[in-house]
Amino acid sequence: MSRAKKTLGVLAPLAAAAGAGVWCYSCVAKRAVAREVAAAARDPATGIIMGAEPLTLPGSSARACLLIHGWLGSRNDLGDLPARLNARGLTVRAMLLPGHGTTPYDLETVAAERFIEAVRWEYRALKAAHEDVTVIGFSIGGALATLLAAEEAPDRLVLVAPYFDVAYKPYYVLPAPVWNRLMRPFVRFVVRGDAFLGTTLREVKSRILAYRGVPTAAVAELLAIGARARAPETLAKVTAPVLLLHAPADHAAAYKAARTAFAQFGSAHKEFVTLPRSNHLIFWDRDAEEALRAIEAFLGAAGGEPAPRT
Repeated sequence: MSRAKKTLGVLAPLAAAAGAGVWCYSCVAKRAVAREVAAAARDPATGIIMGAEPLTLPGSSARACLLIHGWLGSRNDLGDLPARLNARGLTVRAMLLPGHGTTPYDLETVAAERFIEAVRWEYRALKAAHEDVTVIGFSIGGALATLLAAEEAPDRLVLVAPYFDVAYKPYYVLPAPVWNRLMRPFVRFVVRGDAFLGTTLREVKSRILAYRGVPTAAVAELLAIGARARAPETLAKVTAPVLLLHAPADHAAAYKAARTAFAQFGSAHKEFVTLPRSNHLIFWDRDAEEALRAIEAFLGAAGGEPAPRT
């Protein structure tokens, strides 16, 4: 028997086993997403999951904040931030990104441009009614806030664990985007367990409201937004005062990429706060209070005066 035939004899069963494993996982994942969708409590009028609805907290007629949540999540990502800012007199608008807060099926068909347009519309509506508007973005919301700031120049920009690139872990073997390209033709959803919810506090994981089913078709749009946001020409156009908060141990959004982006912002006033005890969901982790206080100080919310525009 030739060497080629021997090799084929070994590889063919391995390929068949791998294919069977992928097919089984795909079936299990689709059933898990169906159960997730069926179990969620929803507003019967909108289909939005209870607690994921967009939120407006009226306050000052002069000063307002637009809050943009993370990928797969909702305003729940932001923890106590909306209430804390509103208690200090600010009008707060926590938006809901397209394809979020309903079902993972809805996220499958949302293109990157739709996210950008939704953020732009929310910002312009808020700016039309308030003289001073700060944009605060978490995770993919941070990337979207960066893209907005490059074209609209908000009064202040706060980025919390912003997604500019995917964090790489050695146990991935291949980078996550490569895995997604390989698996997408065969796997519709990947299901996240509790270990991937992005907090070091086990006791809060049951309170985190986010899709467990990740549509592989949507990952390409996530990657496109991150690539656009981290482009040097985008970052150079950001001139608003910037506060960036990030955890080195973040398993989702790369800390190194955030550091690189921060150095390239065109802003004269920039602050970087490192949160050493947290993972990705900063407002649900050990450094939440430190993050809230840093944001309040940056906005001047506690004293009623905004941070300087320099």
